[in-house]
Amino acid sequence: MVARRERASLFCARVALDGPARGRSSSPLDGAPSSHPLPTGDPGMIHGSCLCGGVKFELTRAVGPFELCHCTKCRKAAGSAFTATVGVRRDDFRLTSGRELIRAYEAPVREVAPGYRTYFCGRCGSPVPNPNPETPWFEVPAGALDDDPQLRPDRHIFVELKSRWFQIADDLPQLDRAALVRLRSGQANS
Repeated sequence: MVARRERASLFCARVALDGPARGRSSSPLDGAPSSHPLPTGDPGMIHGSCLCGGVKFELTRAVGPFELCHCTKCRKAAGSAFTATVGVRRDDFRLTSGRELIRAYEAPVREVAPGYRTYFCGRCGSPVPNPNPETPWFEVPAGALDDDPQLRPDRHIFVELKSRWFQIADDLPQLDRAALVRLRSGQANS
């Protein structure tokens, strides 16, 4: 019996070998150049991009926190057990291409404002950063980073909302909503 990770690897390899059929980007394995970019520009920068390579960005640095969010909306937006995001300062972020491809979805406010807003590439659907962050600090989808941000996950958040089928198997702190509010309130006051 093939282990789950091996099945996923086999699936990914099979998709890569299938070539550009049905709208997929061509693979480097079929002799055609890949549409996914290699990092370019300043080698000291942290580069990021979407799956199709249409949206590209650079970070001078990532400041954290690096959080793994298990809230229902993040799980739905990511199509996974959690969303991994890295905190960055607006001044350390630069969108280098693809602004015209970026779309936003804003979910209705359920409890209190602000609502939930997510950004994605309109061509490939990958989560991407907010192209116009209005706050001095915001979150970037960690999966969109092409380079190592030199940070590692700090904590799991909204663990009371995690999928029942997923077990957290690491030793990172696990914060529910109340603990997260206490943590962030304490950081705002310091």
